[in-house]
Amino acid sequence: MTRVVLDASVLVACLFKDGNARRTLLDLSAEVLLLAPAELPEEARRQLSRVQARAGLDRATLEGILSLLLERIEVVSRAGYAPFEERAKELARAADAEADWPYVALALAEKAPIWTYDKDFRRVVGLKVLTTAEVQALEQGSRRDAG
Repeated sequence: MTRVVLDASVLVACLFKDGNARRTLLDLSAEVLLLAPAELPEEARRQLSRVQARAGLDRATLEGILSLLLERIEVVSRAGYAPFEERAKELARAADAEADWPYVALALAEKAPIWTYDKDFRRVVGLKVLTTAEVQALEQGSRRDAG
C-alpha cells in the first residue's frame, strides 16, 4: 500500500469543479491511502464560502461534496505526527511555509510524499511532492501490481 499525504490545496480544488483531481481522489483504490493531518477538514470548511462565491454552487451541495471527499481520506490525529512537530516547523519555516507544518510533520511521520498544488512544499528540504498525474501513475502502478 502506498501512503500519500493530501494537502488542502488539492481538496479545495476538488470542491471547485468535477475535474481531474476530484476524479483521481474518488477513484483511488485501497492500494493508495490518502492521509491528512487533523487540521485538514476545518481548513477545507473555512474555504467553503470562497468556493461557493466563485463556483456558483449552493452551500448544501458543497458540504455534500466535501463530506464525500473526506470519506476517502484517513484523517490522522495530531498525536500521530506530534513527535515530528518541531522538525516540521523548522523545515516549513525555512521554506517560508510555516502554516503548512502539520502536512510536513505527517509526511515525515509516514515517510510519505505530499499531493499538493501549493508550490511552497517544493521548497521544503527532503520532501517529495506529487502532482495529480503522479498520483494517477501510482494508482495505475498499484492496479498493475494487483493484477
